[in-house]
Amino acid sequence: FLGVVGVAMTMLGFLGIPETLPAERRQASGLREVTDRMRDLLTDRVFLAPVVVQCLVVAGFFVYIGGSSIVLQTQVGISEREYTALFASNALVMVLASLTFRLLVVRAGAAVLRRVAMTAAMLGAVTLLAACLLAPDHVPPLPLLWAPLAVMLGGLGMFLPASTAITQAAEHD
Repeated sequence: FLGVVGVAMTMLGFLGIPETLPAERRQASGLREVTDRMRDLLTDRVFLAPVVVQCLVVAGFFVYIGGSSIVLQTQVGISEREYTALFASNALVMVLASLTFRLLVVRAGAAVLRRVAMTAAMLGAVTLLAACLLAPDHVPPLPLLWAPLAVMLGGLGMFLPASTAITQAAEHD
């Protein structure tokens, strides 16, 4: 299904969606020009700093995606059904946090919301760590795992669009 959607989007891109950027604002697209722009971006701290942080955050998210089912089902002992509910509810929290970002960004600004998101994610992670360290056999009850994970992933749901907005707004020569 995703392959079909990808092919359809590619075809629409080539056949049916015109360029919206006026010709006078477009940049040359040759290999040399693209390489020069990439070199400029890789030396621009205003651009690169949020990109590096976002890469690290996304790496942590993939650790959660890849390892949470193993840890929660094997170590904690939750059922497949419980894991599905946990994962789905945390995905919903991420979506709601992203929508919250959309509603607040004009009023509060992306930088403020990114700080809020990083604070929430860090509080969730530290609470999760404390719950695991203090629990008997380092396995806290499910609510003490679920709630901090939801806070952490809610922070991630707001962090990603904030970081993207900040990176895209960075001015380049």
